[in-house]
Amino acid sequence: TVLGFVGLPYTLATYLIEGGTSKEYLEIKKMMWSEPKMLHTMLEKLAENIGEYANFQIQSGAQVIQVFDSWAGSLSPEDYDVFALPYQKM
Repeated sequence: TVLGFVGLPYTLATYLIEGGTSKEYLEIKKMMWSEPKMLHTMLEKLAENIGEYANFQIQSGAQVIQVFDSWAGSLSPEDYDVFALPYQKM
């Protein structure tokens, strides 16, 4: 079995905004409340590109795609519903 994988939008946005791994996620949390529109735009663009990349992997022979959203687990249930879940479904 050929396995492909992708990171999902919230996790990738966290790395982009934090500049790497983080224990507190302060920068992305600040952005969630001070610039939510900008964050939603970023998450949407990431979701579109991740979808294209997953399709490329399938066209190249991947039989299964594993998805990771490691940092979405740091969100409250309410924030998860707003900032992670909609972009996991795109």
